[in-house]
Order: sequence, then C-alpha cells, then structure tokens
Amino acid sequence: MRSILDRLYYHSKLSVIIPWITVAILYLLFVFFGTAEDKTNILIMTPFVTAFWFFGVFLLIFFQIRVTSAPGWFLDLVSLAATIVFVFYGIIRAIAFFVGGFETLDMFSCAGIITYASVAWAHSKRED
Repeated sequence: MRSILDRLYYHSKLSVIIPWITVAILYLLFVFFGTAEDKTNILIMTPFVTAFWFFGVFLLIFFQIRVTSAPGWFLDLVSLAATIVFVFYGIIRAIAFFVGGFETLDMFSCAGIITYASVAWAHSKRED
C-alpha cells in the first residue's frame, strides 16, 4: 500500500495545488451561475467547511505519523481509504454539479476533493 501512496503523491506540490484549484473553479462556477435558494449560505459556508476539513484530515493523519505506536500498515490503510472514499464522493458530486447546470453546489463535494490535498501534504511529512 505504501508504494501506491508514493505513486499517488509523487509530485507533492501538485498534489496539494491541483485539488485547491479544482475546488476554486467549482466555487467560482457556482458564484457566477448558481441559482440555489440558499446560495448565500452555501457561498459563506463552503470555504469554512473546506478549510476545516483540509486541516482536520491533515492533523488527523499527521498525528498518526508522529505517534510511533501506530503501525505503518495501519497508517497506509487509513490514508488510502480516506483518499479513495472521500475523493470518489467529491468527484461524483462535482460531476452531478456539472450535469445539473451549476445550480447547486454541495459544500461537502469540495471537502471530498480537498481530502486528496490534505492526505498528500501529510504523506509528504512521512519518513521512510
């Protein structure tokens, strides 16, 4: 599993920057074209939820890295599972956002996509 994670996050800077750019594009598309009833609430809450999720996932995995009693396979399993589950959810919701004509943005889809960046950042802090 470690080799899969190493390949996923080989370019650590791009692994952090590209999800943020993707989320920013989704957010801006919703700003310009969104027609949801609670658009103001979504516009206010999305950056907070996304930032909270990014730092929360990073700190959770980073804490596991620093705790020496956590076995490496467990850390690999948690990192890979979080990446697969949350990023898959974020991509599915982003596709639904595009298909729906940019009308309603699910703020948790942004958090799901940003999981890739937070796990990549935490993975870059690991020592071999």
